[in-house]
Amino acid sequence: MGREKEVEKKFTEYLDRILAGEEIKADPAMDEELRAALDFARKVSSLGAVPSAQYQARLKARLLQKLEEQEARQKEARGSFWEIFRSHPVWQGAVALLLVVIAVTIIWRAGFFQPSITAPAHAPAATTAAPTTTAAVPSAGTLVSIDAKTDKSVYQPGEAVKIELSMKNVSQKPLTIEDFPPIMSLMQADTKQPVYTFPAGKETRVLASNAVVTFTYTWNETDFNGRPVNGSYYVELEDLEYQGHPYQLILNKPVKFEILR
Repeated sequence: MGREKEVEKKFTEYLDRILAGEEIKADPAMDEELRAALDFARKVSSLGAVPSAQYQARLKARLLQKLEEQEARQKEARGSFWEIFRSHPVWQGAVALLLVVIAVTIIWRAGFFQPSITAPAHAPAATTAAPTTTAAVPSAGTLVSIDAKTDKSVYQPGEAVKIELSMKNVSQKPLTIEDFPPIMSLMQADTKQPVYTFPAGKETRVLASNAVVTFTYTWNETDFNGRPVNGSYYVELEDLEYQGHPYQLILNKPVKFEILR
C-alpha cells in the first residue's frame, strides 16, 4: 500500500508541475512509462498553446478520478496502483495523451474527451468535384438550448444533490447526441475550481427539431477523493463536439446552490 500511495503522490506532483508550466527534469527513480509520457508532453508543449486554467483544473480532476476508479476496481484482485498502470497498455497510452493535452489543446479539439453532436448525413456528393469550403462553427445556443435546476437551493450535510438537465434541439434538423448526458463539473464558488466532475454518459440520443431530452445527476456531496464538502457551488458543462469542432454548452440561467457546514 505504501508503494502505490508514493507513486500516486509523485504522479500528482508531476501533474501539478506540468500544469504550472514548470520543466520536469529526468529522475533516475522515475518509472519508464511515466518518464516517456512526460518526455512526450515536453516535446509537444513547445507548440506554445496553453489551455485555460479552468480547463486544466477539470482535466486534472478527471484524470485523478479515473486513476482512483481504476485502482478501486482492482483492489479485490490485490493489484497495486502501479501494477494496474503497467498491466493496461491502453490506459498507459491514455495517460500519455492526457499529459499532452495539459500542455496543448489539440486532443481536446480532436474530440478525445468530448461527447459529440451530429447532424444527419447529407446526400452523396456529385461526381464532379466542387470547391472545398470550411463550414462555420455554430455559435452557442444555435443548436441546443440548455436549462438546469437543483431540487433545492440549500442542502444539509449528507443530503443528495439532484441536478436536472434539459437539452432542447433548437435547430431545424435532427441532431444525434452521443455520450449523453454531457460532462458536468460542480465548481466551488470561491476558488472557481471543480470539486467533482460527472463523466459523459454512454447513451446516444436523437433529437428531432424542438425535441427535449432530460437527465438528473445525483451528487452525494463528496469531492474526487470521497471527502465530504460544504460551501457554495455552481454548475458548468463541457463543450460538445460538432463536426470536428468544439460547440460550447451554456446554461440559459446559472445554477447555484449551497451546502451548509
